[in-house]
Amino acid sequence: RGGKDAHVIREFDLKTRQFLKDGFDISESKSQAAWVDQDTILVGDATDTTTLTASGYPSQIKVLKRGTDLKTAPVIFKTLSSSVSTYAFSKYTEEKRYLFISEGTSFFETTYYIFDINTLKLTKIPIPTTASFETFYQDHIIFSTRDKFEKYPAGSLLSFSSSELKLKKPKITPVFVPSELIFYEYSSVSKNHIWVVTLNDVKKQILKYSLKSGFWNSEEVKLA
Repeated sequence: RGGKDAHVIREFDLKTRQFLKDGFDISESKSQAAWVDQDTILVGDATDTTTLTASGYPSQIKVLKRGTDLKTAPVIFKTLSSSVSTYAFSKYTEEKRYLFISEGTSFFETTYYIFDINTLKLTKIPIPTTASFETFYQDHIIFSTRDKFEKYPAGSLLSFSSSELKLKKPKITPVFVPSELIFYEYSSVSKNHIWVVTLNDVKKQILKYSLKSGFWNSEEVKLA
């Protein structure tokens, strides 16, 4: 309301095109939610103003089961009140849904974790705090850099296998590396490809990437 950040989260049935009478319903706040399964969501809870960060955003993540009260839902992650915020989100493949938690310790630094709902275990993703987690594709973590990282310049899109999550220095494979005239803007994932939008000499360009034998192959998408 009125253009503010606070909003209401309600569960909507796409088949009946109606809000569920007894569905998930989070009151107006700066809260955020991510699906775990049909009856479970992760909530960055901002309904309790005493638990907000100094910036006014959620400081804790809760696991909310259908039919239970958010106030008493178990807290599975908490950041410092001096942080900016913490949020949960999910990415999925045909076989599995992956859960992530971001911890914004400042406006320019974020730490990312993979969350296992069965063990309640958090695994820190070994990327620089100035980097941005972009997506998860075919068991690979994809992230972009704001600063130079290893031998790759700022503005690169890089990846590594999730099997190396517990390593301090996983083997990095470049997806996209900027040049003097071509810069990374954003990316999206489909079943078989990563779609990367760039600025090529100040003109939009779309590159389609495929992962083959551990390396990324690109093809420009011709636009009419």
